[in-house]
Amino acid sequence: MDWRADTDDDDSYYEKGSDVGLSFREGIWSVRSLDPPTVWFSARVFQFIFLKSRTLYRYHFHQVSEMYFNLGGPRGFRFGDQDWVDWAGDSVIWNPPLAPHATCVDDAPFLSAVSWGSDLDSVCRRAHRDDWQMIEDQL
Repeated sequence: MDWRADTDDDDSYYEKGSDVGLSFREGIWSVRSLDPPTVWFSARVFQFIFLKSRTLYRYHFHQVSEMYFNLGGPRGFRFGDQDWVDWAGDSVIWNPPLAPHATCVDDAPFLSAVSWGSDLDSVCRRAHRDDWQMIEDQL
């Protein structure tokens, strides 16, 4: 597997000028597979995402819908204007297209298998929240 850092310098995924935050730039690694060989899995992209301890994946949104198959937890997720909710390590989360969301990792690292099925050429955009700095300072 070819694990790589995921940064705001990646023009192929993040909207140019996006501020992903220091904890994210220093805390995420991912590996992507196009067209997994299994027949039962219809997604066109399947990716493992690893977030190290004390990482905030800031509020963002994208055209592509995504399904998280969480392999570690509990982890905090926030969707839309809702409060943070901890999801168990064996949870499955579907995030619809254009729905803002964020993930926060505290003491233990987090691993999730994520799939996308369409609109793979769309960019990821940050959605500003006033509490980013406070959350990152607490991590």
